[in-house]
Amino acid sequence: MDLSVTDLTDDDLYQQAAAQADVPMADYYEILYGRFVSLLERRHPLVVLNPDARTPFHDEEGRLVEAVILGTLLHEDGGVRLMRALSYRVAHRLGVEVYADLSRCWQGIGDWGQVSEEPED
Repeated sequence: MDLSVTDLTDDDLYQQAAAQADVPMADYYEILYGRFVSLLERRHPLVVLNPDARTPFHDEEGRLVEAVILGTLLHEDGGVRLMRALSYRVAHRLGVEVYADLSRCWQGIGDWGQVSEEPED
């Protein structure tokens, strides 16, 4: 299923605008964001060159373990809304291909990746 701008909630649009303007988040989340950027900048080229590559840093599904752990921390603190805020910043800074890699790592964390008919409160 492909999403378009009409599928986005007002909160999604706000989060995307904040990402584009590089509006700072709380210090703790800025640290996590920096870690995600560092991980994904190094990992994504390896995935493009060899999608089946596995290292001790990947789980059995090929997901980067640290990205899963950090995504879980974000979900515990602010749910999917906080995860979206950070992921939009990753997409804006590193591109949609890297965003897709992060999104795949987060599958199974809360409701990540599921489209709901009603926006979250």
